[in-house]
Amino acid sequence: MNYKPSPKPAVSVHTNTLIQEIQNYSGQIRDALPKHLNATRITRIIMTEVRKNPKLAECSRASFFGAILQASSLGLEIGSGLGHAYLVPFKNEVQLITGYQGMIDLAERSGKVTIDAHVVYEKDEFNYELGLNPILTHKPYTGTEDRGMIIASYAVARYVDGRTKFRVLNRQDIDKAREAGNKNSPSWKNSYDEMARKTPIRRLFKMLPKSPDMATVQELEDKIEIGESQELDYLAPKEIQDEITVQATEEDHNE
Repeated sequence: MNYKPSPKPAVSVHTNTLIQEIQNYSGQIRDALPKHLNATRITRIIMTEVRKNPKLAECSRASFFGAILQASSLGLEIGSGLGHAYLVPFKNEVQLITGYQGMIDLAERSGKVTIDAHVVYEKDEFNYELGLNPILTHKPYTGTEDRGMIIASYAVARYVDGRTKFRVLNRQDIDKAREAGNKNSPSWKNSYDEMARKTPIRRLFKMLPKSPDMATVQELEDKIEIGESQELDYLAPKEIQDEITVQATEEDHNE
């Protein structure tokens, strides 16, 4: 019997159109990128993300291009490769969600601090104390059984002068943060451990000296947490903004 491979799912017209637009605006993506990122590679990654998640093509073009140009200007690579940032459809807009590794990368660019973030499982040995002489110890379980469920997460900042700061969140704190934000986000559903790491980093961010890029990311993350639009449309290419203005004018005229 001859084996016939299953046909690949058809790519929607919306997806093909968006991929073509990404290619058309690759020059503007290149101009927004810092020198250490390769424009051809980044453009290819963005197109791959659209193919993997066709719902991105159903969102407003302005929010999509605003999100990728914002990520580009921050020097954050989109997609699961480095875990820097992700494009997530939310209602009719594309949200730019910074991953915990992206937040670490931004903080460490200053050369003044390094950051570690970990999750704690039931069978790990974990202890911390606050006060004048803070202490944090974590010995992961290395036995043959499952480590159990996540019970806490923490982030540690180490300054070049030897100082350290840390934030610890228990499971209840983590889940409160999830409930306060978009709890149905694919980020929480598919990558709970990553989001559990990111949450104490966000708390730690407020205690660190901020670069303009760190301040931008914190503002974007705060808007996600309270369910507001990130309002990145203004970063989209002028042609797309003009097209939206024309469409809005025509709709008003028809009414």
